[in-house]
Formats: sequence, structure tokens, C-alpha cells
Amino acid sequence: MILNMEMGDRLRQLRKHLGMNQIDFAESLGLKQGSYSDLERGKSGLSNHVKMLLSEKYNVNIDWLVNGEGNMFTGEPKEVNSSSNIIILNINKLVDYSGLSKGKFADKVGINRSNFSKITNGNYPCGEGVINKIVLAFGVNKQWLLTGEGDMYTPRQINEVSYGDLIIMNVPLVSRYAYDDYLNNYLDDDYVNRLPKFPFSKGGEQGRYIAFEMEGDSMIDDTDRYVEGAILLCREIPKSLWGQITQYMKKWDFVIVHKEGILIKRVVDHDVENHRLTLHSLNPLYSDRVVDLVDVRQIFNVVKLQRGMQI
Repeated sequence: MILNMEMGDRLRQLRKHLGMNQIDFAESLGLKQGSYSDLERGKSGLSNHVKMLLSEKYNVNIDWLVNGEGNMFTGEPKEVNSSSNIIILNINKLVDYSGLSKGKFADKVGINRSNFSKITNGNYPCGEGVINKIVLAFGVNKQWLLTGEGDMYTPRQINEVSYGDLIIMNVPLVSRYAYDDYLNNYLDDDYVNRLPKFPFSKGGEQGRYIAFEMEGDSMIDDTDRYVEGAILLCREIPKSLWGQITQYMKKWDFVIVHKEGILIKRVVDHDVENHRLTLHSLNPLYSDRVVDLVDVRQIFNVVKLQRGMQI
């Protein structure tokens, strides 16, 4: 049991070194997330098949994994395949385009600087978790990052005006009186483009932005961070990245476009296996609510808010 726990600790260290979350790493090994989680917690031991996969796919030193002897990886790193070469090339292009050093780029993405340097040099594989972090942090077109096809960034927000380094976005605004209309027409670009606009200064992140006027008191508490009528600038999280929400639950609040209405909530739990989110209201008078992602149409993270505006 002690051996399994020590091996589980090293397995967790390996996964984090590769910049991958449990879901993606488990999938790469042909395991369910729950079964993999048991390995990290030392509840079960590694099969010979999984050890072989770790050795072949990630060049893991099995002596290190099992006994803690030697280095994490064996010999020289394997030559990455052509698709990995494209990803590494595009990540380096993105770093150059961003004007950031590799270290600052890694900080913004939320990756260990040393690990990121090794990834960009082709010395370690770039896992799905790292790719998704880059997409979220910089609003990158994931298809471009993986294949080089299409534009580097997701389409720029319409109605942007630059004043030197300052960019003002005139963002489509969904007022509290338009929640039902938006729910019925959110896929209609013409409808969204006809919505009234609200100006916000923009940071460096690309992406699709929409503003929502806050309705109700479920997120109002003693801090007065939220007030009814506040305007929330929100950035859409692509559906392909919904599996990464767990990593950002403590960092962001969210706007959930649910089939029954638009919800502004904090996410406190993500049941990945059953595709459910537990939504929390800051107002203690409201109970937590569990929603099935099948019933969710869009998810936005709250970027900033402007208070005291009544529509």
C-alpha cells in the first residue's frame, strides 16, 4: 500500500510535469478518470500494460516511477511526430506574436516556466491540458494551434476601436429584459449583431465577448461585488473547453446560458463523469443548483463588471 502511494505521488508529479489534467492524461492511457484517480491516490497499482504505455508514449523511466530511482525520463526524448512538430512550431509563433518572453507567456497560461521551455524546445510532449490552457488564456483558434489551418485567433470582436494601446469594444448587450429573446436567438448572428452595444476597454485576450445586465439578487452578498443592473463583460468559453472549467472555478464567475434561463453563478463542483455543474449563489438565501451540461447552451466567464448602470 505504501509503495502504491509513493508511486501515485510520482505519477501525479509526472502528469503535472506534462501540463495535463487527470481527464486528458487518463484518456491518453486508455483509462477512465476515476480509475486513474485511484492510481494517484495509491488505491490501486499500475498494471504492466499502463507501465508500457507510459514508457512508450512519454519516455517515462519505469524504475523512477516504481522505485523512485534515476531520472523521470529515459535517455534522449523521442522524436515528436509531425503533428506535434506543428503544435510546437505554432506555440513558438504565438509566443513571438504576443511580444512576451517565454517565461511571462508561461505565467499567463499557468504553466511551470521550465516545463514550458522544454515543450517549446520539443523535449517534452505538449498535452491536451496545455493546449487548452493556451487557447483559453490567449483566445487562440484551437484548430490553427493543432494544424496550422485557419486564423491564429478566434474572430476578433466586431466594433473595436483602438486608441494607441487602448482598445474599446462596443460589445453586444443582453439586457435583463432580453434574456428570453437571447435564449431563443443566441445562434442567430444577425440577432446578436442587432443587440444594443455597450463600450468596454479590452485587455489582450482575444475571443467572443458579450455583455449581460445582471438580474435578481442571487449573487448579492455583504461584499456588494454584484448589484442588480450591473453590466458584466463576459468571454465565451468554447464547448470544446468545458472540460477545463474545474481549473478555473476559483478564478472566475460564470454566466450559464441554460435552456431554462440565463444564470450568473459561481461553479463549485464539476462532475466530469456525469457532465454536471454545481452552481452556487453568493446570497446565502439561495441553495446550490446542479445542472446537466446537456441542458447548457453557452458558458461565459465574467471578465469585468461595471456597476450602477440601469438599462
